[in-house]
Amino acid sequence: WERNAVWRDELTLWQDCVAKSPGKARPHGNYGRTLLKSGKIEETIYHFREALRLDPGNPRAHYDLGIVLSKTGQFEEATAHYREALKIKPDYADAHNSLGFALMNRGNIGEAVAHFREALRINPVLADAHNNLGFFLINNGKTKEAIAHYREALRVKPDHELALYNLGMALVSQGKLDEAIDHYTAALRLFPFAEKLHNNIGIALFKKGEIEKAVSHFREALRIKPDYSLAYRNLQRSLPKMKKSL
Repeated sequence: WERNAVWRDELTLWQDCVAKSPGKARPHGNYGRTLLKSGKIEETIYHFREALRLDPGNPRAHYDLGIVLSKTGQFEEATAHYREALKIKPDYADAHNSLGFALMNRGNIGEAVAHFREALRINPVLADAHNNLGFFLINNGKTKEAIAHYREALRVKPDHELALYNLGMALVSQGKLDEAIDHYTAALRLFPFAEKLHNNIGIALFKKGEIEKAVSHFREALRIKPDYSLAYRNLQRSLPKMKKSL
């Protein structure tokens, strides 16, 4: 019974492993990944650093630490760890993609794109890399190519929230409002409480002249996130037009 109590979930399992084997890297790494899922950032960083101290030649340890550092905006240190992971394992597709993301956030766009493309050369079905490359492409006027990458990300991972969001915006930018609305509607079935999706479907509906439906989605976005200023501005812009149509 005691063994079952200790292993009742992943968090307590790896916490117990760390307590019993504090000098082994693997329990620290696994515990850190579980803590990260729980949003416990400071504890995550501590255990990832311990895993790396105990096994400095492990590319996954460098990659894991880079991930959590990126989440806290520490892109310079994250970049160093991704580079170290790639020195050890040059074909580490996830590290190429994450290094690209960190570099993009530091303004090193050209190198970032090279790493996104290298990630996809190594692993053509890496959804995050397709989404990240698509984001770069659409911001450089290559909407058609960006859409192809967003679609590929969603083919591989249909519940990729960022790709769902980005593809909808790309379709709206091309004036494909009906397709964008259908796309957002499907996305909302997966993420009914995603305030950005509600705001964006509201924008597409507003552009189509379906003001009452747009208002409904802006209001839903604000119900989910009351301080969502963009949805608030869109609602304020829409209400007078709705009143005129009544």
